[in-house]
Amino acid sequence: MAEEYINPEDLKRISLAEMSVLEQLHNLARMIEDTVKEAGLLLEDLTEGKKESIKARYNRVRAYKDQVEVARDKILEYLVRVSPTLLYKDLYMSIASRMERIAQDMDAASYRSLVVAYKNLKLKPGTGERLLNLYKGSSETYANLLDAIRTLPINPRKTFEKCGTVASLEEKVDKIYRDIELHIYEEYTDNIAALLLIKEIADLLEDSSDMAKEASDYLKYLALHKY
Repeated sequence: MAEEYINPEDLKRISLAEMSVLEQLHNLARMIEDTVKEAGLLLEDLTEGKKESIKARYNRVRAYKDQVEVARDKILEYLVRVSPTLLYKDLYMSIASRMERIAQDMDAASYRSLVVAYKNLKLKPGTGERLLNLYKGSSETYANLLDAIRTLPINPRKTFEKCGTVASLEEKVDKIYRDIELHIYEEYTDNIAALLLIKEIADLLEDSSDMAKEASDYLKYLALHKY
């Protein structure tokens, strides 16, 4: 059986297509980084009782999230157009979708923080500190995912290592989440509205870490392909 011939022009198109999608993915990652940072500042305002500041910050979080959704859609549209020439397009689609979920989680957590503030639901001692600790763990997980994406075109081995770091950080976030979950159930049994809203904030922050881990799993396969 004759060996299959690979046209050099096909290889060139694959390379250009992959370079383009990596650039778009990097831009998406930076937009999400803005969303994550603003959500963290909003959470700090919640712990300090800065109601008006929370409202202004939420508008920015929502705007960032909307930009992320548009950018994600453009990536998927591009991948569909170049699908005959791009290997591993499904991996890129999965990464982009998981990353979008991170922005959506941050937006949803920020909205619930806004509701907590405007319903004058007071955080009990230890809650604010735990929420911020959970956020910091989740944002650190995402920061390492961002680094992994940045290094993929130039150092896939470093990307693979960063993906391992993301997995380790996600496990730490799970431990922090279990602590705050118990704290919420113990401290807010007398206020169901506060219990549900604060629990949802914690759930969403933890889920954003899960999404970073899932994105890193797909990214790891791309890195292995490039070794």
